[in-house]
Amino acid sequence: MTIEVARILVFFALNPFAHAAKPKTIVFPKDFKWCTATAGHQIEGNNVHSDWWEFEKQPGAISGGQKSGLAAGSYTRVSEDIALMKSIGANSYRFSVEWSRVEPKEGVIDAAEVKHYQDQVLQLEAAGIEPLITLHHFVSPLWFRNKGGWEWEGAPKAFADFARLVRSKIAPKARFFITINEPMVHIMGGYFLGNVPPQEKRPMQDIAPVLIGLLKSHAAAYAALKEEAKKSKTEVQVGTANHLRLFQAKRKLNPVDQLTAQILEDAWNWAFPNALKTGRLKMKIPQMVSIDVEIQGLRGTQDYLGINYYTRDRIHSGAVMRAAKGKPKPSDGDFLERMYSPANWESYPDGLEKILKQAYRKYSLPILITENGVDDATDLKRQDYLRTHVQAVARAIDSGVPVQSYCHWSLLDNFEWIHGFGPRFGLFEVDYSTLNRRARPSAELFKNFATQNSIRR
Repeated sequence: MTIEVARILVFFALNPFAHAAKPKTIVFPKDFKWCTATAGHQIEGNNVHSDWWEFEKQPGAISGGQKSGLAAGSYTRVSEDIALMKSIGANSYRFSVEWSRVEPKEGVIDAAEVKHYQDQVLQLEAAGIEPLITLHHFVSPLWFRNKGGWEWEGAPKAFADFARLVRSKIAPKARFFITINEPMVHIMGGYFLGNVPPQEKRPMQDIAPVLIGLLKSHAAAYAALKEEAKKSKTEVQVGTANHLRLFQAKRKLNPVDQLTAQILEDAWNWAFPNALKTGRLKMKIPQMVSIDVEIQGLRGTQDYLGINYYTRDRIHSGAVMRAAKGKPKPSDGDFLERMYSPANWESYPDGLEKILKQAYRKYSLPILITENGVDDATDLKRQDYLRTHVQAVARAIDSGVPVQSYCHWSLLDNFEWIHGFGPRFGLFEVDYSTLNRRARPSAELFKNFATQNSIRR
C-alpha cells in the first residue's frame, strides 16, 4: 500500500460525509396527481338535513359546545377555493357531495343542490383540476339514519341510487369515486365508542350487522357507478378511503405485544379492503369479535386502494386487554381514544412507506393517498411533516409501488368533528370571524412539489 492510498483510506474513515450518498432527486410519474382534500360537512356549512347537524345540538357533543354553523363558508366560496388550489399547483381535488343536501328527504331530490355541485365540478374541470368525489364522508341524511342507517334493508339501494345520481347528473365525466371514507373509524366511533352519530355503545361483536350493511351498500354503489359509466361509454375507478395506521409492539421484544399489534393491524387496516378483494368479511380479535361471512356481489369491488395515513400506534398488550374489558389504568392511555385525537398523533413518515409497500403486496392495485396531514396552527410542524411524508411516498414509488396521487389534508382549516374548530389542518388558514383565507408557508412548499413534480429523498 502506497502512502497516498493510505492517506485516502484514512480520509474516508475519518470523514463520514466524504462517502455519504449524494441526495437523490425522485421524479414522480408525469400523470401524478397533487391533490388537496376536504369534506362537505367540514367546510360548506349549514348541512341542516344531516345526522351530524342534529348531533351537534346536544350539549357537550362538540368540544367547547361548538357547532359547525357556516364551517369554513365554502358553500358560497367555491370559485375562491378553486383559485387557491390553482395557486399552489394542485391538479386534483378530493371533496364530498353531501347526500343530505341532494336528498334532504327520502326520494326527494333538491334540484338547486344538484346544480350547485354540477357547477362546482364544471369549475374544477375548467381549471384543470380533476375531481375525486367522496359519496359518504361520515355524514348521513337524517332520514337515512332514522331508518336504521347501514342496517336498514333498503340502505344498499338508497346509496346506489345516490351514487347513480351523482355520476349521471353531477359529475358525468368524473373518473374517480370514493364510496365510503374511513369505514372503520366511522363504525368504531359511532357503534363501539359511541362518541359520534349514532352514538351507540355496543359490544364489538355486535358491530357485525353494521359492517355487513356498509359493505353491501358499497357493492351496490360500485355496481351503479360502473353501470352509469358504461351507459355513457366512459370510465370510472371506484374504491374506498381507508384509515391505515402502522401497528407496532410497544415492547419490541415482547411476543405478546407483537401478536396483539398484528391482530389489531389485521382487523383495523385490512379486514375491510380484504373483504372487497375476496367477497368475504373476516375479522377476529380474541375475546372481542369474530366475524366470517360471505357477501354476495362484493368480491372485486375496488379498482384502487385509497389510503388515509397520519401516524402509528405502539401497542401494549396489557393496555389493550384492559381497554377491551372496560378497565383501563390511567397509565395505559386509551389507544382507541387516541385514534380520534389528532393533537396526540406522532409524525412517523417511515410508517407511510411501510404501509404503501404492505398494501401493494396484498392487493397489487394502484394506490391513491387520499389523506395525509397534521394538526398545526403554527405551521412549524407541518412543513417538515409534509416534506418527510412526500419523501416517503417518493421512496415507495421508486421501489415500484404504483402510487398515483397524494392528497393533503386539508386545503383549509375546517370543522374537525367532535374537536370543533380547534385543530388546524389547512394549507390555508381560515379566520373564522371573517372566513378569509390566508396561505401558510406550507402551501408554498406544496406548490414547489406540485409544480416540480419531484423531491429530494
